[in-house]
Amino acid sequence: MSYNVENGASGYRSTGSRALLLGALCLALAIVSVALLHRFLMLMEDPAQAEIRHGIESWKRVEAGLLLCLALALVHYLLGVRANMAPLGVSDSVWPPMLVLILALVPGLNMALVALMLRETWQASDPSRAQSLFVNWRQSSGGGLAFLWLFLMLLSLPLSLGPWLLLGFENVVAERPAGLFGAVPLSLLGALLSMGAAPVLAVLAFRLTRRQDLRAMRPDVGALPAWGR
Repeated sequence: MSYNVENGASGYRSTGSRALLLGALCLALAIVSVALLHRFLMLMEDPAQAEIRHGIESWKRVEAGLLLCLALALVHYLLGVRANMAPLGVSDSVWPPMLVLILALVPGLNMALVALMLRETWQASDPSRAQSLFVNWRQSSGGGLAFLWLFLMLLSLPLSLGPWLLLGFENVVAERPAGLFGAVPLSLLGALLSMGAAPVLAVLAFRLTRRQDLRAMRPDVGALPAWGR
């Protein structure tokens, strides 16, 4: 999903392929969440079914692997859209590389950092904003998709993976009521939230790529120094 920007901003590279990869992984994660949701509901009706319990264990491992791939794809996408900020006429972003590196190592804060950087990139990529020293790009709307995704992820990850990582896959799926009934309702809610977070991230990636492609086609982009923009 991209536009012809051959005659647009110098040095600009569309992130359409990166958005497609991210969207495909979001779709896969949503499908896994649906499968887990179905099995959790079956398990709550009949906790004695060992086949369902072990099926959930396998799906949870797939989910964990997908989350890791999604995190790497998100970093890859973020690097692409951030690299386009200078060609689009913005050189005064608030996130220096060293600060990003430090915050990226702190669980929880790293997701908040990603959301803030996505929001800032959304503002900088406003295709309707004129290229002028008298127009501050920070006045553009930041949208709400980045913070909506952050909210859903901060809720879904602890609920989806927390009980399984703390108790262990084998202990949770074993026929032990304390572990089973403590993990399943939380994981059920986590699967629902994950089903919502995945499409939000995919839509955000596609729309942000579209905004950057449209801005790159403006004839005035990159024509002035980036002071104060």
